[in-house]
Amino acid sequence: MEPRPTPSENESSGCPNTETVLISSNSETATKLCGVWSRIPAWFWTQELEEYEEVSVELQPFKGMRAEARNGCGLCKILCLRDYTVVEDGLQEVAIDTLLELGTGKLVKSRVGDYRIWGRFKEAKAWLGAVYPFPSSWRPRSLAAADENSDLMLIQDWINNCQLNHTSCNNVTKDFLPTRLLDVEAFNNGRSPGLKDDVKLVRSVSYQIQKGGSAPQYITLSHCWGPPEKRPITTTLANLAARMGRIAFTDLPRTFQDAVVLTRKLGQRYLWIDSLCIIQDDEDDWANEASMMAKVYAQSYCTLAGLSSSDSTEGLRMSGNGRTDKSLIIDLSANDAHNGLFNARIFSQEPARWQEEYDGWSKPANHFGTNGHKKESPLRYRAWALQEKELSTRSIHFGFKQLLWECRELKGTSELPWYHIMRLVERDELDREREWAKSHPEGSILFYRMSASWLNLSQDYSDRSLTKETDKLPALSGIAQSFQKYFPNDKYIAGIWTCHLPLALLWKPLTVATERYTTEYIAPSWSWTSHPSAIMYDYFDYQEIFCKTSDSVRKWFDEPEVVNITGQPKLGDDYGALKKGAALELKGAHILELDSNLVLESDGELRYYINGVFAGEFKPDVYGPIQGKFICLGVFNSVRRRPARGLILKEHIHDGSPVYSRVGVTDLFYPSFWEGSEPRQITLI
Repeated sequence: MEPRPTPSENESSGCPNTETVLISSNSETATKLCGVWSRIPAWFWTQELEEYEEVSVELQPFKGMRAEARNGCGLCKILCLRDYTVVEDGLQEVAIDTLLELGTGKLVKSRVGDYRIWGRFKEAKAWLGAVYPFPSSWRPRSLAAADENSDLMLIQDWINNCQLNHTSCNNVTKDFLPTRLLDVEAFNNGRSPGLKDDVKLVRSVSYQIQKGGSAPQYITLSHCWGPPEKRPITTTLANLAARMGRIAFTDLPRTFQDAVVLTRKLGQRYLWIDSLCIIQDDEDDWANEASMMAKVYAQSYCTLAGLSSSDSTEGLRMSGNGRTDKSLIIDLSANDAHNGLFNARIFSQEPARWQEEYDGWSKPANHFGTNGHKKESPLRYRAWALQEKELSTRSIHFGFKQLLWECRELKGTSELPWYHIMRLVERDELDREREWAKSHPEGSILFYRMSASWLNLSQDYSDRSLTKETDKLPALSGIAQSFQKYFPNDKYIAGIWTCHLPLALLWKPLTVATERYTTEYIAPSWSWTSHPSAIMYDYFDYQEIFCKTSDSVRKWFDEPEVVNITGQPKLGDDYGALKKGAALELKGAHILELDSNLVLESDGELRYYINGVFAGEFKPDVYGPIQGKFICLGVFNSVRRRPARGLILKEHIHDGSPVYSRVGVTDLFYPSFWEGSEPRQITLI
């Protein structure tokens, strides 16, 4: 690569040679850039960089930046807003006589990139600001301060950009309509001007979809229902006819009103809201509609998600709460040296990452032990909201501090609408995929990715809350349906695909529950969906799903194989709620019979013994009395640094034969116990 020119000493003095416009994000007034900024060459912003490549140009000393700030350079001014006398990690005040640098750090870059302004601190350096160039495809009409008008323009820009440029977002066949929709223009006909804001429920079967044609577009709403005293307006068997006649706008809670207004402003006529479009006290209607969630959200025009609202009275937050505008937009289009249009956004404080905003962290994401995130993004921690997010082609999340955009090709924030172009892939993940590709058939990388995606979604879902515990499987049904095409020859029951067995049995609860679900049967004990708290899959465990144990590795035992997996749908949805009795039959199962009592030690660990000899310890799924006959089932031998792993099972007698329920998961340290173990066929319930 050719050497990078840097500004000369005269240029570093800050004397402007060319007039460049700087547009403030929180003001209509324009100001000027000093010469140091305006003469940064165009190639610096637009070059393609290899992974982890670093480039930089010199700017001017910090004291020069302070001087230019006093002389009216808006960019120097905003970068001098911070108090640099106190620097993290014990660094001293910036050396004001040392040249600052503008350059890249060590991160993977592709279609878009970011730059850091670095200041020297004795033997180290720390960043003073961040520069994010606009990609050439992004031409927003407004990036002004947060208010409803600019937010609406930004939403329209996101949608237009997606429709024009995102192939994967526009290849969804529009051949489906939900059973019912809200018509938000039903009374906007001039005959009742005082009631034009009212809406009504309509049956979508009245809209005939012609062969080869498209269904009318509709918008979906994702929202928190809230506690019983704040539950939203609903449709029931008793009021269905009235809902189809008219629903007064004033009867709608704030979130629904905001969704109706925004649907109209986006030029759409139809809106789908679960509480109004599903008959809530009709079990058959509810089950039928719940089974169609995959299509309802996947085929909607976009989903409006009330991310920061804990119930339907709080509305869709159209402008951020406490958001600070410590950024500027540089417009360099007036500078011929930049060969046409070029924009960048400059921040004096690191802008929030998409995931941090979505999770609602009130502190940086590495600050554990805070519940502030659930207060700022309550919808993110609701179980039903996961499939509403994952299944939607486009989503607008109304966050606590700013708007978030999500589609199949882009994630953006109000601060950085274009930034997360699905471009950063963890380096370790890339390495794992490359290793997988070396030893597996072409095309199997999709199985690898979707398997990892399912297990990650399982962990995410398990940490979300439900008002009704019996919704545990129905609220996951839509996502499961959407994954069937990736595992076409496999069966799905209770959150687990047969292609991931037996290793998918090795989930671990993050918090030991005091009891399993008690009101009704939810799932078999071997499924993570039977546990009421968050679970995780050990990283080394689920890598084994993709990278099978080598035959050259000496095994203590062979892994069991699935003979049969059975489960009867409770309400007709093959991916939804189950009737009691789901079972998993395994053959070739190597087991150890344990002593009758599992001993709870003073350190809180449960230990088990074989013939009076300590054999291992495990973390139970549920605390409480543990008595009866137990066995240890060997599940797999790890080729990595971990020991072999297995399950602790409790024996029950059903129709005269033993069956087993899961008690916990365990590491297996002692191969001598497995010598002479004979494979058996067992049934888990």
